[in-house]
Amino acid sequence: MSKPVSSPRKNPRWGTGKVLKASSTPKKNSPLSEAESIGFYRYLINNIADAIVINAGANRVFVNDAYIKLYGVSSAKAALERAPREFVIPEDLPII
Repeated sequence: MSKPVSSPRKNPRWGTGKVLKASSTPKKNSPLSEAESIGFYRYLINNIADAIVINAGANRVFVNDAYIKLYGVSSAKAALERAPREFVIPEDLPII
């Protein structure tokens, strides 16, 4: 039996760690309109159990409800106004 891996960077089950970019151009063969597609993804992101934060460059622009609950902030606006380093445990600060 193999030794458990604690780091997401070393565990293939955690994914590749790649950043995905959303396309702003709708696909021609999509069964959903652009508005329906945006609504679907907005619903998905706001109702998923995982905390999600979206960055645009060095700025955070969105946090979902799970993020607000996990970090105990009062609102998305309150989370976006705080420095990202405030949400990192002290032992991980040197690696960010």
